Amino acid sequence: MKLKQKLKQSRGETIAETLIAMLVIAVCTVMLACAIGSAFKVNRASDALNRDFTTEGAAAVSGFVVTVTHSDGSSSKAGSSDGVTGYQTQDGYYYYYETKIS
Repeated sequence: MKLKQKLKQSRGETIAETLIAMLVIAVCTVMLACAIGSAFKVNRASDALNRDFTTEGAAAVSGFVVTVTHSDGSSSKAGSSDGVTGYQTQDGYYYYYETKIS
């Protein structure tokens, strides 16, 4: 049916057209709700993982040297005097990060 003819008719939409439109809207709403729920779940998991890797409860370590082996086989050393900060966690693991960029 052409658009002009449909607009000129005095009839409204049929019940089937209305129900299909409502069904499409309901399906889109459910898909959006699932996507938002999944995003919250991933965000929660990411926050939990991030909390596990923080240095909370760790003691700062000074006077250490870190040896880094590069992909070409060469190695270099960096320590607390080179702007590298180290931490020892309560379970004995050591973590370090560079505090200044060369």
